[in-house]
Amino acid sequence: MRNGTARPLNELATRRQFLLAGGAGLLLSLVLTVFLFFLARRLSGAAFLSPTTRGGGGWAMFFLLAIGFIAVAELPLVLYGLVRMARRGLPGLALNSTHFVFVAFPAIYGALGTLLTGQRWWLWVMLFLSGVRLFTSAILIYPREMAEREAALVAKRAPPAPPPARTRLIEEIRGFILDMDGVLYRGNTVREGTLDFIHHLNAAGLPYLCLTNNASRTSAMYEEKLGRLGLPIKGEHVMGAAQATAEWLRARAVAGARVLPLGEAGLREELSKVGFTLVEQPPADYVVVGIDFELTYERLKQATLAIRGNAQFVGTNPDRTFPSEEGLLPGNGAALAYLEAATGVAPIIIGKPSVAIMEVALAHLGLPAEQVAMVGDRLDTDILGGQHAGLMTILVRGGVTSEAELATSPIQPDLVVDDLGALLARVAPERQANLANSTPSK
Repeated sequence: MRNGTARPLNELATRRQFLLAGGAGLLLSLVLTVFLFFLARRLSGAAFLSPTTRGGGGWAMFFLLAIGFIAVAELPLVLYGLVRMARRGLPGLALNSTHFVFVAFPAIYGALGTLLTGQRWWLWVMLFLSGVRLFTSAILIYPREMAEREAALVAKRAPPAPPPARTRLIEEIRGFILDMDGVLYRGNTVREGTLDFIHHLNAAGLPYLCLTNNASRTSAMYEEKLGRLGLPIKGEHVMGAAQATAEWLRARAVAGARVLPLGEAGLREELSKVGFTLVEQPPADYVVVGIDFELTYERLKQATLAIRGNAQFVGTNPDRTFPSEEGLLPGNGAALAYLEAATGVAPIIIGKPSVAIMEVALAHLGLPAEQVAMVGDRLDTDILGGQHAGLMTILVRGGVTSEAELATSPIQPDLVVDDLGALLARVAPERQANLANSTPSK
């Protein structure tokens, strides 16, 4: 949890399991108390510090006070430890076992005090303390919810400063993650060298994945769009934020978990495809928010109520705006900000520059990070996300990043190229040479 990798939710303790473990500890304390109450009646004369022995009364009271002090003093310490365990997302077995021992342990103090002093009332004092322990832990600790909120806080914190760019050899690269808009095309125009670069990847059998923060479409929808642009890219080589979010969530959620989605048909289709149950109102286990061009107050209201009801809050991407012919329009980040303001809960972000989407992409490529290059046109998403995931980073000029921004930004790529044709010349110079020779001179 601390390193940003969330534990699968089916390994975390639920509220019910946590309370049952504490209840079992209290039941054990009750059974031991009743048993020892009748046993102590038979053994009271043999108690080492019995008041019936000479000087035993004073020592008995001192002994019981010492045990009582220890039992009370350890309560806040162990309770703090339980809270920390819950927030860190420790497995349910470890947390529940600790809770059971925490609640039941005063019975040991009760047995020790009663058998040594013969004071049977001490058993009931310690049973009462077991009840106090269960009551306080039940009020303070909600295991799964605390783990999820801690994960959200970790995700919200400013990412670490990007690692210093290091010189990497393009020859080390065995696969590519390609941003789409700004790298493959701009608007409806394919960029120079894109077609040759894709042909080379397909012909050479190099693994590649086109990755976008757009969560409104499925891979099949993107395949259709790329086909209209004349790019021979199959859906298996395309991943949007919707698919990445669905796959990331599937690896952590229980089967059939309830998801309240805010987003376009592409997001709903991807979530349904991996087995989630889509709901339109609380209760829900997750609220997943992607760009929604028909978002209404009613939908925002239902999402707010679900998050306040302890549903985990997940955002497909953090983009606050997106460009259009009319200018900059509200992006998914605007809806996330609305819900965060209404609930006080920060979303877990899956899209770039989060490491989460890079991990999903690397799993699809089947390659380690050091053999993959991230190719993009934005420093703050493509390049930063690639650096955090340990990838080689390549910036393509002519997209979002200006020359002035590139010169002054602390985020620096490993390589800068004018377009994918220039990158092809670095990746496979012999193929680029052949293409140049085959081009008729004017």
